[in-house]
Amino acid sequence: MDNPLTSKNRIPLWILWCCAVIIFSVLYLLTAQRGVSWQDSGMFQWRIISGDIIGHLGIALAHPFYIILGRLVLLLPGTNTMFKINSMSGVCMAIALANLLVITARYSGKIMIGIATVMLVAVMHTVWWLATVAEVYSMQLAIFTTELLILFRLLEQPSGKTAVLLFFFNGLGLSIHNLALLPLPVYIIAVVTLARQKKLKPATFLLILTAYTAGASLFISLIIKHVSMHGDIVAALQSALVGIYAQAVFNMHFFGNYFLVNAGLISLNFINIMLPCAMIGWLSLKRNIGLLPSGLIMAITIIEALFVIRYPVPDQFTFLLPTIAMIALAAAIGISVLTHKSDVQKRLVIAGCIFSILMPPFVYAAIPMFAARIGIEVQRPRELPFRDELRYWIVPWKHNERSAELFARTALSESVPDGTIICDGTSLYPLKITQRLEQLAPHVRLTTTFEIKRELQSRNAE
Repeated sequence: MDNPLTSKNRIPLWILWCCAVIIFSVLYLLTAQRGVSWQDSGMFQWRIISGDIIGHLGIALAHPFYIILGRLVLLLPGTNTMFKINSMSGVCMAIALANLLVITARYSGKIMIGIATVMLVAVMHTVWWLATVAEVYSMQLAIFTTELLILFRLLEQPSGKTAVLLFFFNGLGLSIHNLALLPLPVYIIAVVTLARQKKLKPATFLLILTAYTAGASLFISLIIKHVSMHGDIVAALQSALVGIYAQAVFNMHFFGNYFLVNAGLISLNFINIMLPCAMIGWLSLKRNIGLLPSGLIMAITIIEALFVIRYPVPDQFTFLLPTIAMIALAAAIGISVLTHKSDVQKRLVIAGCIFSILMPPFVYAAIPMFAARIGIEVQRPRELPFRDELRYWIVPWKHNERSAELFARTALSESVPDGTIICDGTSLYPLKITQRLEQLAPHVRLTTTFEIKRELQSRNAE
């Protein structure tokens, strides 16, 4: 296929990339949550404002690079601390989409196909949802798509410098999220293959190892710290690789306790033409981009998809972003194949793309209203005040989502002057953040059932 980024009439790459970052940042910043969040998002907000680099869930869940960048974001002008933290996800997602635009334009052969593809991705449910709250996944996707850009550059023009850069970024990604480990074997296969073809020198492997270590130095430092404190290398490595979720990480069953709910949320990403186009793209992958690139793309896609569908955690759908990126790449190639077959097919694909970009927001908004009208309700084991569960999970924009904020202020106000609130992991952090930032009910004690049990055990031991 023609390369739109190297033709004489090309749009300069940096302009294309910058425009995408600006446009998608505006979308996500306008719809980002303004205040405190529930669950893991609240935990990230608390860790950033309190400077907790390690956390309490193990090295695998420390995400130190994300926390450090969050601390730097707090230095930006503006008084809304939570909005600044939440906005980081939107900007990172915009960078990931800009990277994806360059990739899909390159492999589809058309800039307009690249633009259409990332616009489809931008309004997909999981993408939009995670771009509006404090979460680590959009930053991980920004690094992952950067790795893909470098990988494809390496395949086109093999060089030691490009290989070193690839492994540096993958190491850096490890300090953001352990998802960085999933494509690592594929990158190793790529450089080994190029070395066997005499396109990379043997000395490159030493440089690659050095670069990876440098990129992952922050993550490695946490392992070293753990060993120095506890003297147990095996425990440190276990904490680094799986944290407290070893059973979930190594699960081999595809239908866990949370599968149905997450399958429903995942399906919201594909109320468009993405999957049919991706299937066509996969079928024509080898013919359009060559044996080695197509093999590596399929390997990464399969690894990422398998990890998600058999990972039995409540927020399973949030791990879908790398898989979506790989599906989008195949879809761009599929769109290119379809538009080259006939004028009628080209017009149908264009109409399908436009419909697929405009329709999802209306679907997201309509589902909670339709469910309420016919009497469908979603209940948690423990109800969260002010939170409409269906709307919370289905509607991706969060600029008007204030349930955690309203809950925290109400609970603290009702507990003054010196009451005690027993929290779970969902409600603890909104309360701690509101108490600290707003100086509300400063003498109210916040504790958890775990801390109470530990106190009782300590008293009984005495």
